[in-house]
Amino acid sequence: FFRVYFFSIFRHFEWAKPMQMRSWITTFVICLLAFTESVHGVKKGRWLVLEVSDEGTEIISHKLLHHEKDVDYAELGRLRRGSHFHEHGAVSIFYHLEGKTCHRVTQPDPRVMIYEGLNGTSMSGKMIKHKKGSMAVTIPADASHITIEHHKPVVKDGTASTMRTQHVQAVPKFATQGTITDATPTTVQYVGDPSKHVNLVILAGGFMNNEKDKFDAIVLHAVSFLRGQINLGQMPVPVLPVPWDRYLPLVNVYSVFQPSRQSGASYPLDAYGNGGHPTKGVVLTDNNLNCAYGTESIRLLNCDHNKMLLLASESGADPSTTVIMTLVNDGIYGGTAGGGKASVYAGRWKSCQSGSDQTCQCTTAGGQQSCYSFADDDWNSNPSNLKNKFYNVFIHELGHAQAKLSDEYSYNIQETGQLQLYNCWWSSSLPPWQHWISQGEL
Repeated sequence: FFRVYFFSIFRHFEWAKPMQMRSWITTFVICLLAFTESVHGVKKGRWLVLEVSDEGTEIISHKLLHHEKDVDYAELGRLRRGSHFHEHGAVSIFYHLEGKTCHRVTQPDPRVMIYEGLNGTSMSGKMIKHKKGSMAVTIPADASHITIEHHKPVVKDGTASTMRTQHVQAVPKFATQGTITDATPTTVQYVGDPSKHVNLVILAGGFMNNEKDKFDAIVLHAVSFLRGQINLGQMPVPVLPVPWDRYLPLVNVYSVFQPSRQSGASYPLDAYGNGGHPTKGVVLTDNNLNCAYGTESIRLLNCDHNKMLLLASESGADPSTTVIMTLVNDGIYGGTAGGGKASVYAGRWKSCQSGSDQTCQCTTAGGQQSCYSFADDDWNSNPSNLKNKFYNVFIHELGHAQAKLSDEYSYNIQETGQLQLYNCWWSSSLPPWQHWISQGEL
């Protein structure tokens, strides 16, 4: 086909005028693109960033993307339909195409976040439902619109409401397509179709251009830790990587670097003068994802979820099966997680000699090798406990974001009823995982 087509074109070039030549070339390119699309099955889709509130849902950003394979969006949605039974409520996304309503995905309410904080000298958790929350979804590019259905939280006896609620159409807030021109996506580990596997997308928050090698090294630290390749004795604060050491071979891992104008996170004050850096006071940092420590508690480290979702779209992962982890380039312990997204402090790092120990991770760029290992934190309420806790916070927030696990320490709240949680039970007798205990697995 190509030999005959080229031969025909070049025979015409022998006598064609310049305008005719340009016309034939354009025709050939269009035909070639159409032929390529039909051969490879490229299907256009759209990545949407949604902002959910009680008042409605707005599409605040969108971008076109290509799927290497045809994706049965409706089937993927049906597989996850049962996830609307969630203790904090959930939302279902439907897209409308050629007169059909197709369920795309059901996810926990993105407005609910789990924060880490201090209660005196001990850790305590806090679950907060914000007025607004962000989530991402992919739909076919030719879908006419999307609608949202809200699901109520499970009640105290552990059951969920089966009453269906009315679909509400999502309203576009911005007509322009979201674009990012300075992102560098990297495939760290690819195991299969992103729509059929769990995807872990690691973002850079507050890393300047000259700190990319450090970000890449920290990503390698995180992946090596999850793979179980770091001995407990060489960790600053030992923590087991289970169950990720068993399941990471089934997970696609991506990283996305975007340079920040300034290094680190912000330490703002609220209207009452609360917050700020413990020793420097107010610190406002112009970082790429608006990452900032909390004013109520310095442990409440959080980044702009809309910006996180848009940056994660550069990875090519399917957002319905993706957990997003932002590594924040700062040295005070903190993090938050919920709705498939997490912000984690990266801690401080120092140069090291390649091969010195397992915690020395090296990257190579432009022929130059850079190696980094742990350094002490900047500050802690207990000055004798400055060891870098990146591994600890990373796996803790990953459990919140990916598996919807609840904290296993006190919230200092006395519950009046039974809560249905994935990893906590209100009685010591016959928890849902009793069969694992009986078999000696736990």
